[in-house]
Amino acid sequence: MFDGVSKKLKIDFEEQAKILGHPGEVGSGRENVLKSILTKYIPKRFSVDSGFVIDALGNRSQQIDIVIYEANYTPVFEIVEGKKFFPCETVVAVGQVKTDIGSAQKMQECLGNIGSVKSLDRSNQGTNRLITGPGISLSGMSFDPNKEFKDQIFGFIFCSSSMKPDSMIAELQEFNRKNERKLWTNAIVNYNEYLIEYEGKGHLTQNVLEAEKIIVTDAKLTSRILPLFISILNNFLNMAHVARPNLFAYCKIDAVEHHDYELMVTGER
Repeated sequence: MFDGVSKKLKIDFEEQAKILGHPGEVGSGRENVLKSILTKYIPKRFSVDSGFVIDALGNRSQQIDIVIYEANYTPVFEIVEGKKFFPCETVVAVGQVKTDIGSAQKMQECLGNIGSVKSLDRSNQGTNRLITGPGISLSGMSFDPNKEFKDQIFGFIFCSSSMKPDSMIAELQEFNRKNERKLWTNAIVNYNEYLIEYEGKGHLTQNVLEAEKIIVTDAKLTSRILPLFISILNNFLNMAHVARPNLFAYCKIDAVEHHDYELMVTGER
């Protein structure tokens, strides 16, 4: 059954990419197809789009191909037609989609774009509260993206062809060496060949905070790369935490200038 799903996913991806990706637009075609597939296979409370991720301190990410966010709690700001901005508190995963990553420069660009999202302050200087249900934030439950993996944003790179695994890992190592762990990309997917992820505490992990090794899938798993990636992504989405965005902070409204009027209520003195 798993093999059947895998084959269907790959066929759908390739066929839809050919239809949607006109000459010169293959990359955007694959981006749209990946959005469609993810929308179908991730929990329905999440939406998939493209745009910029922002925080309440005025910081903005690079443009991101795939933005996965908690639809029930996310106000999407569209200031200019087609340019969407998502508050980082309710964004749970982001991805860069490339037809080919054939150079170190392109790989570093992708890693940097993911890092630009992960560097945003989801805690709003430690003031944001974890959402534990509709309208609920239980006291005593902290939200700390610097220390807790579930409070971070998952980042991935997705392509159909790329440099050899050794070269991709060398570029990943170079980026990781220069940046703190919370900025590391969680998974790299060449869906025709391999998937790069981490191992920590003796098992496959998306948690970069506990990573001890980088791993590359064996060639015999090539046909299962797409469903494996979707499984990894879903595994994180089902544990991911979101925080309640303080829109007053986004609007830079510390205090509302006002005039007072006496309240008149019938039956009260």
